[in-house]
Formats: sequence, C-alpha cells, structure tokens
Amino acid sequence: MATKKGAVPKSQGIRYRLRKDGTVRGYEVRYRDPEDSSKVRGKTFRTLDEAKAFQRDNLHSIQHGTYIAPEKGETTWATVRDEWLTGHSVRIKPRTLNGYRCILGIERKRLNTDRVIKKARQSHFAGWDNRPIGSITRADVRQLVGRVRTAGLREETEHRIFNVANAILTYAEQEGYIRTNPATAVRKELRSVKKKEFKARALTVAEAEHIISHLPEGRYRLFTLLGFWTGLRAGELAGLQVRNVDHKRCRIRVEATIQDLNGVLSAGTTKSEAGYGRKVPMPPSVMDQITAHIDANGLGPDDYVFAGPNEYFHYQNFRNRQWLPALKAAGFWGDGKPTVRFHDLRHTRLTLWAPQVPPHVLKAWAGHANITTTFNVYVHADDNDPQIEALVERLYGAGADNVVPLTPRAHAG
Repeated sequence: MATKKGAVPKSQGIRYRLRKDGTVRGYEVRYRDPEDSSKVRGKTFRTLDEAKAFQRDNLHSIQHGTYIAPEKGETTWATVRDEWLTGHSVRIKPRTLNGYRCILGIERKRLNTDRVIKKARQSHFAGWDNRPIGSITRADVRQLVGRVRTAGLREETEHRIFNVANAILTYAEQEGYIRTNPATAVRKELRSVKKKEFKARALTVAEAEHIISHLPEGRYRLFTLLGFWTGLRAGELAGLQVRNVDHKRCRIRVEATIQDLNGVLSAGTTKSEAGYGRKVPMPPSVMDQITAHIDANGLGPDDYVFAGPNEYFHYQNFRNRQWLPALKAAGFWGDGKPTVRFHDLRHTRLTLWAPQVPPHVLKAWAGHANITTTFNVYVHADDNDPQIEALVERLYGAGADNVVPLTPRAHAG
C-alpha cells in the first residue's frame, strides 16, 4: 500500500488522501470550477477507479456545458419546489395554485362529504422535502407512482401527481439544479387514463323546470332558475352583485366568481379573460323575480345577490342540502348517485340557444375564448328535439323531395 503523499502516478488531477499512519484514506479529484476559475474544487472517493470515473464524467459535463455545481445539487426538494410555485403564482388562478399546494402536501385539502369534513391523505411526496434535489432518482419517482397506486387512487390522479413532480424536476433541470430530469423515462410507465363514464348532457326545458320546481322557494330556486336561463357557472352566479344587474335591459354583467380554497370562500376573477365583463340576457319574468328578491332583502349595489345571511353564497352547501335532494325528488338519480349536475344547466342553455343565436354571440354569452369549446363541448344534438323534427320536415317533408330519379344503367349484352 502506498504511503507517499502527493499526486497519483499517471492520473493528473487525482491525489492521495492519507491517514496519520500513512495509509491511503481515499483519492481526491481536484478540478477548477468552470463558473469561477479562481476556485479549485475537490471530491474524495474510496477507490481509484471511482475517482477516475468521476473525473471522466465531470470533465465531459464541463466540456459540454452540463456541469452542476455541488451546492446546486444539494439544494433541497422543498426549496426548488417553492421556487417553482412562486414562479407559477403570477400567471395561474389561485384555485389551480392551491391544487398544486394540496398535491405537494403544503396545504391540507378539506372535502365536504355528507356534511362531514374530512382531511385529505398525507402527501405522497412525504420524505422528499429535506432531500437534495440531485439525489432524487428514477427509482424515487417510480416509488411515488407506486404510493399513488397503493392508495387506490384513480388513473387521472396518478397523472396529475406525476405531472406536478415532472414539472418541478423539469424546472430543476432548466435552472441547473440537476443535469437531467429523472421523471422523463417514467412517464411511459403510467397507467392509461380510463374514458370517463359520466357524460355531460343537455336537459329539455320540461326536465329543467321539473328539477327547479323541487327546490324550495326563495334564493335557492332563484339561483338555479337564473343558472338555467343564463348558462352562468355556479361560481359566477355566486359572484353576482346587485350593481351587475341591468333591470332595464334584462341583462347581467359577469365580473367575478366565488372560489372555494380549502373551505375558505373568497371573490376571484372569472375563469378566463373572455368571460370577464360579458353581458348575458334573461327573460323579463326572471328579471322581475331578481328585482323582487333584491328589494325584499334591501340589498345595496355591492351586495351579493344570493349571499343570504353569509358573506358569500356557499355552493357546496347548496349542492348537498338543496340540489341533490331536489334531483332525488325529481327522479334524476340512479345507482346511488345523481344523473344530472348543476353544470348541465349550462350545457342545456347553450344547446337551446345554439339554433337561434349567431355563433359569435353564443361564444360571447358563454364567456369562451374559443368557439370550438362552445360547440364541441357544450352544444348537444338531440334526435328527439322538436326543432330537429321541424328542420327535417322543412328539408325533406311533403313537397320538398327534389331528388332526381336515377336512370338504370344498361348492361352490355
């Protein structure tokens, strides 16, 4: 065993590290920092082969611009995660940001089910917070996916959690914390997302009115009636203020939405910029009911129309205590669950408007940025719709059959 202190023969940049008794403690690779030429770095390995392997790899990364400073790789997952969240907070909705924080275990999501508040499970990222970002491997990402599956969560949730992890690791790669994203190779191992069984539907006018008739008179029925006649989202209805109601022109202006972040209600912006400021019409008879409700409750310009005794209208409470019982009573229930969503009133209204309203106006009333969303998602065709029957009659009814009979082709004898 060598006892001489100094450079290892035929190994430039590698030297012995000796104990007091003169025996070799390890082999140190020394190199000049590519980002600061005045700084010399060193890393010690147990064997010479390990030192040489690191030296080759390190030299290659310096030459190809993929070098990662040791202190960057030692940055904790939590630090990089928080940087990523901060960068996103300026350009995404608070609700989306809150969803990321819940997935990462920073926020404790609270779910209101049958009036019982339940806390979400512990974050699947538990144990990552204090780990160096450079120590997270493909195996760690696979274990993350495995924990999701062991918890019995759906395929959609598996993709959602993986996508957050992948986004943070991609950010870490771009910012020079790690050389490559270890999640990239794991994506192909995710389960395929199953086709959703529940499909949005458009109700008939009679079906919608039947459901509304089973709601108690007052603001809950009026809330639903306005949703049916305007196609506004539930949050937009909850965010409707008295000053947004144009009594003379029978229109309402959409300016805000009420959002639920972990059980805390607050006023927020509309889902898209296209939805802000749009003016949606309603029948005069519905406007008369809105006006009577405002007058009866002595509401001022800045008051929320449907808030009641609370600061904001609580949609989840309304859904659990009013909407679902009304669906059961009206017969829209099967296999222990509702067959209609409140959001289907929006599908219904846009479908009813579609044959009569110009496409660009329909898109504006819906608050969509893209007209394909209006027609591909919200407008439904119903073979039993009387308007369809009338259209077919107009096209091919009595006296409209102008098909020219075809002359049979003569066969060669």
